[in-house]
Amino acid sequence: MIASLFSMQECFAVVVGGPKESAELLTEKFDYIFYTGSTHVGKLIYAAAQKHLTPVTLELGGKSGPSAAILG
Repeated sequence: MIASLFSMQECFAVVVGGPKESAELLTEKFDYIFYTGSTHVGKLIYAAAQKHLTPVTLELGGKSGPSAAILG
């Protein structure tokens, strides 16, 4: 039902790019920003988001562990 009302492009955008693309992108106003990655870049995103009072979710740091542990 939801898919018939909204296209995926209207709901969210996934952006992959380097520092130049990211800096340019963050000058735009968004409804919400979700970021997963480094603490350094997270701080930059947070600083840019506050200029437009954009709510953010930042999932920062951490390391990827094993995807599963299979025992005996």
